[in-house]
Amino acid sequence: MKYIASLLASAALAAAHGYVDTASIGGKTYTLYQPYQDPYTNPTPDRISRKIAGNGPVEDVNSIDLQCGGWSAGGEAGSEGAALHATVAAGETVKLFWTLWPESHVGPSITYMAKCPDTGCQDWLPEKEAVWFKIQEEGRDGASNTWGATSLMTEPNDGVQYTIPECLTPGFYLVRHELIALHASFQYPGAQFYPGCHQLEVTGSGNTVPSDLVSFPGAYSPEDPGITYDAYSATEYIIPGPAVFSCGGVASPSGGGQKPSDVETSGPIPTASGTLPISGSSLSAVATSADASLPTSAPESSFITSTRSASSAAGISVSLEPLPTSVPEPIIITLSSTPVPTQPAGEIGDDDECDAETGDGDDDDECDAETGDGEDDDECDAETGDGEDDGETGEDEDDDECESEDPEEGDDECEAEAEE
Repeated sequence: MKYIASLLASAALAAAHGYVDTASIGGKTYTLYQPYQDPYTNPTPDRISRKIAGNGPVEDVNSIDLQCGGWSAGGEAGSEGAALHATVAAGETVKLFWTLWPESHVGPSITYMAKCPDTGCQDWLPEKEAVWFKIQEEGRDGASNTWGATSLMTEPNDGVQYTIPECLTPGFYLVRHELIALHASFQYPGAQFYPGCHQLEVTGSGNTVPSDLVSFPGAYSPEDPGITYDAYSATEYIIPGPAVFSCGGVASPSGGGQKPSDVETSGPIPTASGTLPISGSSLSAVATSADASLPTSAPESSFITSTRSASSAAGISVSLEPLPTSVPEPIIITLSSTPVPTQPAGEIGDDDECDAETGDGDDDDECDAETGDGEDDDECDAETGDGEDDGETGEDEDDDECESEDPEEGDDECEAEAEE
């Protein structure tokens, strides 16, 4: 009876948690270390994965057991090397299949790699050295109930997959893969860690050695927002540990919580005579300086324009043409008392609400009277011109709020203007 009760208890424990059962690597399927079978099998099967104590968690972020899932208190060194390596090419995807995962154990999946000696991983112990770099993570999808571990909660499950960085230097690597269960992580200790390690031989022609390295233990702290966290609140989840390594040198965005880096907007901007180094943050200062140096009435051949492209993060271009170097003649401004004609005479494309207009262009303002033949979209009482403006008298573009003006090109806020 005691034996049967023990079996039932073991079965219940096995159903309560989980571990990686098999893996698909380089076109082959590997059975990983079986904690409830391998210790009782003679001879003990050779595996590509290191020993784990069982399907129970590690809860101390400062324990050496956090590295590969050992049980130091029971004499089970989780970092002890395995006999075999699985061969895989850089750039290929590895898929890890877990035993059925309990629905209550929501949390992220995270994967790290560490470079082993040239002789292999079978005798190598990472100890507490900073040798690990992150290659995969999947956290919470916004504030929803979808997590990195969610796909493991149905049978058969889809597993967790990671990709070997294509630029990685060939050699032997130890892979550390884990799930973190957050159902009780509202205080510390509370988060449950389920790590395991397997050994690879990576082939390829890459020559990159990652430099953003962490240690286990050491990578996590009880104060980390991804370690002490209320999983039942609709708040953002930040995955613990470093950024995900990428061959492009930019961290990949998190599957849930980590924000992508700000888009770099700096870069050279073409000008009429070369390039002008400028960043998006300094564009307004350049435009202000350029406007301040322009004469009130500039020749038609001198202008400055700027456009911002909505389709590019750095979509800012500035086109500069030579500005006049001589100081223009002083401009005398006088007020005009000439009455503005109010007789209606418009015939073409007008879609405003004015009582009377004169012009043959497209007009869509709300003025009492206008005279002009260009597009007009302002709110002025009177104007005369044939250009595209916002309320004035003139032939060129004007975008002010004046009642009457008559320069060739104005961009001011006057009530009346005239150029001598």
